[in-house]
Parts: sequence; structure tokens; C-alpha cells
Amino acid sequence: MALAMNKTKAWPDRATLVEFGAKTCGVGNPAEIIDQIIDAALGYQPVIEPGPIWNKVRVEIERGCSSLRDSQVLLAGAQPSGPTRRRRIRAY
Repeated sequence: MALAMNKTKAWPDRATLVEFGAKTCGVGNPAEIIDQIIDAALGYQPVIEPGPIWNKVRVEIERGCSSLRDSQVLLAGAQPSGPTRRRRIRAY
């Protein structure tokens, strides 16, 4: 993360983000919102032909999303592990 949360720049785990969403941001269903954001981020494809930088960005997106799904804390460059699950995004 670009900004520090809990005095660290490591990706926060799912529980930390759920708590932040509920207590600090006043979101009523932060876990569901996090899942929708994960699905949107993983489903994104550039409209134009992606350059080589896209491959690096995509890896970081997948690492960050994996850390939120698996409740892991990933430091920069760490490899995610474990199964992931897909959820459908509901239209508002």
C-alpha cells in the first residue's frame, strides 16, 4: 500500500480492512464490498493493448487480492499461496 496502516506499509489482512471499513469509514457490509472490489480488480483488462508494465501491475493486483482473500499479510515481493474464490459483483 502507498499509505501506512497500523504503522506499516505491508498489505493489511482482511480482518484489518473489515474493521477499518466498519469503524473508521462507517461501511455497513465491508467484507462484501471488499469482495466486490477484488472481483472488479481481477476482472479488469486494459482497453488498449497493454504494454510490458501491465504484466508487473497485474502481478501486484493479484498479490494484493490474494492477501485479502486468504487473510494473509503480504510484504512487497512475497508470493501468495492457497486457494482463491470468485464472487459475482452485484449491480447497484
